[in-house]
Amino acid sequence: MKKLWLLPALAVAMMVSQAGAQQMCLWNDFGDCWPITDNLANCSQNAWVFNGGTQGEGTFCSGGTFSGTGKTQTPPTTAATVAGCCKWSTETYCFPIGSASDVTNCSQGGNVYWAGASGCPSKTDDGEAYNCPTGTPTYNGQEASCNAYCYWAANPDTGGQAGCFLIVAEDGKTCTDQISSCQQYGGPDRDGNNAYYTNSSCGGQAPVLKVQPNMGLVVATHGRALHISSDRHATVTLYTLAGQKVLSGSVQAGNKVFSLIGQNPGVYYAVVQSGSYTQTLNVILK
Repeated sequence: MKKLWLLPALAVAMMVSQAGAQQMCLWNDFGDCWPITDNLANCSQNAWVFNGGTQGEGTFCSGGTFSGTGKTQTPPTTAATVAGCCKWSTETYCFPIGSASDVTNCSQGGNVYWAGASGCPSKTDDGEAYNCPTGTPTYNGQEASCNAYCYWAANPDTGGQAGCFLIVAEDGKTCTDQISSCQQYGGPDRDGNNAYYTNSSCGGQAPVLKVQPNMGLVVATHGRALHISSDRHATVTLYTLAGQKVLSGSVQAGNKVFSLIGQNPGVYYAVVQSGSYTQTLNVILK
């Protein structure tokens, strides 16, 4: 017959309490502690996992026990000084950051970092995350400038205009990849000659964006939409002022509206071409 070892009642109660404790996540250096539901992997990688703790802002999961899972450094217990706002590559929203290590980590890879003591502008509707700033990021890993430019010839297949455009690291391509692509496919003669430059005028070759008579081509903006009216087929391309193409499409004879709701606030320029006629205009999104 096996012996039965009886634990003191207090020890049993403690074990049950710990085993059944709600896992909590301390998301940042400012004490945002919230229950973990389906985001354990994210918290384990970017924050600190606690067994139990008081939820809310400024609590630092008080009363809980750090599980040892998450960031390697010891979890903070007092609020850090705000250093900026970060949109981690795995997140939809933003979070304020304060530690030097967080700033370093956010300023690399596919993250986006805005420096400044103002941090993130406001809480989201659910109160657990923050809206991202609308200003230009200090570091943008999702659209990182390569400090280089490529001169592209006009592309009759897509209606793309000739011009000097900023090279950016995007869509999983590094600056080395993008520059190599420019050298291979760019240039006035499409074989790489005179394609890659380090100045925004591409060695004096200004973009070919001449405003010509409408001749049945009408382009107008209203709110966050681009309205096109054309007597015949036309191509539409929207660029940032840095030369990055953010939208393209086509219009058959008639009218068409292009929604710009998904674009960030800022100033863009649109190039609409129909046959030999081209119209350009600035597009301001608020």
